Amino acid sequence: MSNFWESSHCRRWLVPRTALPAGRDALIETTRWMVVLGCKARMRQRVIATAIVLLRRFALASGSDWDEYAPRAVGVACLYVAAKAEECPMQAKHWVRYASHHAGYVMQLPELLELEMHVLEALDACLVVFHPYRPLIQLVEKWGFTNCTQHAWSLVNDSYHTDLCLLYAPYVIAVAALYVACVLKGQDLRQGFATLQVDLDEVYECARIMMDAYKKHSRAKAEAKAEAKTKALARAGHGQLQAGAAKHPKVTAKPAAAK
Repeated sequence: MSNFWESSHCRRWLVPRTALPAGRDALIETTRWMVVLGCKARMRQRVIATAIVLLRRFALASGSDWDEYAPRAVGVACLYVAAKAEECPMQAKHWVRYASHHAGYVMQLPELLELEMHVLEALDACLVVFHPYRPLIQLVEKWGFTNCTQHAWSLVNDSYHTDLCLLYAPYVIAVAALYVACVLKGQDLRQGFATLQVDLDEVYECARIMMDAYKKHSRAKAEAKAEAKTKALARAGHGQLQAGAAKHPKVTAKPAAAK
């Protein structure tokens, strides 16, 4: 189906913020892991993006039952299903091998095949996913902001690490990504924005979520770096103490002779 507004994506899989699934930290971690696995399997970016959307839809549809699943196992199942949906199929046994040998998650073939059925059932086989990539290219060609294309494309890729695919239409995400890229590049986009038929409040909120995700990631990265430095200093200090103890052994006083 080529019309987004009449698709199941629009009619069923865009929800208010209050309906978002719980366990968001697990979803974020699993999303990052799925990107690594998809790249190891040499899948196209669109396949990986579709798989991530299917994962979030599955978490949304599962509700409280989401906690009963191993997120990475579901991630492999979503990649397997997405590859079929995007006409880039790879046999299930190869997904099991890639997950086990290249991405550090051991699973068995029957587990993957069973999870595939769980995913399809939870989603009612609604595998239609529209992405922001095409509208982004159309906007760039229309406005001529070619110097912002790469940055905006990266923002769209990173948007899959957030809940945006469940909150906003792909066109809104594309506009928000281009808006942020143009602001960062100092590009004047007022003339282009004047011709848009889109809710600018949604665009600004979408852009805010993108930037908040970057800030959160930067803080987490800085905290992890500081923690690693603290542990390294602690190990170095412990090693120096051990070296000093070996160089200057402790002298034990002899007991006084009995009178």
